[in-house]
Amino acid sequence: KASMPAESFYEFLIGPLQYHGRYIEISEEDILPYLGKEGLFKYWKGFGNNMVVSEQTMPDVSHVELPVELSEKSESYYRRVIELAQTSEIPILVVVSPYSGISDYEQGKYLRAMEIAAEYGVPFINYNTQIGEIGLNPSTDFADIAHLNYLGNRKFTEYFGRYLMENYELPDRRGEADYFTWEMNLKYYRESLQGKEI
Repeated sequence: KASMPAESFYEFLIGPLQYHGRYIEISEEDILPYLGKEGLFKYWKGFGNNMVVSEQTMPDVSHVELPVELSEKSESYYRRVIELAQTSEIPILVVVSPYSGISDYEQGKYLRAMEIAAEYGVPFINYNTQIGEIGLNPSTDFADIAHLNYLGNRKFTEYFGRYLMENYELPDRRGEADYFTWEMNLKYYRESLQGKEI
């Protein structure tokens, strides 16, 4: 209730109804989805290396010019996050990662979010409008309507990484003891590519 508009409550309450009768069927695999892969579970940073190729059609939303209002609750929390970051002197950058399912309506929402970010002097980048500059190919670089695959992620990460390096002072933390979990994550990532890049 704290994070969803009232009209969406039931959407998110149905999930528990699907599981409440499964107690006698629940196994260890339900609780430990990475059973046998503790290294992945321990050092996972939220990125799944998807090798699926799903040809997509990238909608052109460049004609969308009118912002669409955010829900009152969404706008309130969006502003509060920005204000908290600024009060704490934490640089903030708002990014929309590319996905092929973007609609005119969603683009309108992003235009409104961009207006709000501008009020605070916060940079806002919607990468759905930069598909060509990134070099993304809808025929080869998507896993599904909402996600890039391995090929697309490589292109997007390199493109976004250049933006970060050009606009922020980011220290190189490689080799530092406090950041070793990232090196372990990189090790897993490289292992996951073995035999798949062909």
